[in-house]
Amino acid sequence: MSRRVGGQPFMNGDGTLTRSNSRRCRNDSCLRRLALVVVTFGVLVVTNPANRKLILKYAPVSAENIPSWLVPEHRRRGLTNLAIVSLEKRFSGVVIHGLRNSFQLCRYDSEIVGDACLWAADYFCHEKPLWDTQDRPFLAYRLLSHLLIASGIHAFCTNKDRERNTDRADFSWGSIWRNGLLSVVRHPREEILLWTLFQMNMYVFPAFQSLDKVVSSFFFDNGHSKGNDPGKNFAAGVLTLVFVIGGMSNWMATLILDNNSTTRRPPQVVSGMYGVWGACLAFQHKVSSRTILFAFKGVVEINASSTFWTSALLLLWSNNVGRLIAWMVGGMMGSIFGDFLVDKLTILGRLWL
Repeated sequence: MSRRVGGQPFMNGDGTLTRSNSRRCRNDSCLRRLALVVVTFGVLVVTNPANRKLILKYAPVSAENIPSWLVPEHRRRGLTNLAIVSLEKRFSGVVIHGLRNSFQLCRYDSEIVGDACLWAADYFCHEKPLWDTQDRPFLAYRLLSHLLIASGIHAFCTNKDRERNTDRADFSWGSIWRNGLLSVVRHPREEILLWTLFQMNMYVFPAFQSLDKVVSSFFFDNGHSKGNDPGKNFAAGVLTLVFVIGGMSNWMATLILDNNSTTRRPPQVVSGMYGVWGACLAFQHKVSSRTILFAFKGVVEINASSTFWTSALLLLWSNNVGRLIAWMVGGMMGSIFGDFLVDKLTILGRLWL
């Protein structure tokens, strides 16, 4: 039986609805989870060698009083700062730095993971600081990644996803906002955050790079500057790919599931980045179909189109209809968006890519 307590309704295991205030941080469990996250992240950030210069700059004490392990012994070059750890591409392989130590992540001469190590060095070792305001695609990728991390931390601290959203999807602005635009950065509890960030690096970052090259072509028309700001064009393209296309894909998937539900039980609300990933892969295929996302042993090469359809088949096999719908709808709209830009930015008889 369900009992009414005050608060928002959520669905029990037997399909009945109950009201609860557990969305609020009303007990010590939420605070303990938050403290665990803050302490863990704090230790990892402080012990990351790529953050040493930043720590020395903003430390509230003089450099003489800072512990020796915080003072950089020598200037490191080529570090990829991931905030909590950093990656370094060396001649022997990829090294990960953190917790005052260095660990060999993989070696190029390994018979088992040698090719995968080369691939990881090419696609994950960007040799970038935490923020690079001069690199628009990297900045947008980092902002979106940190937004997803914050969403995952919020879900972990508040235990929010234990309650299933009971909002019906409809054509109201409130539903489009909650089940659409905001659903993109609402990290599903069953998803592993590290896997989400991995797919962000593989699918979204290359699409942002291609988008930046495309919108930069707005500067010229038959060799003459048109006076458009590429930064604004790029920001508009990112918002379109992520929140408009990705968000509307989630909303349409939720709407389709809701309208085809034969029971009174509310359907699972589709959230996460699946619509965005589908849109980015389809967009990447349209504007730069020769881009290789995966390459092993110089023989197996997988481009954006192959990755899109392989992932769609995996979603179909996993019987996750909501994510499959979001993936396909996002891919269709991302392809249309790519075609639109290609048609608009064909300059001097060819696309500047």
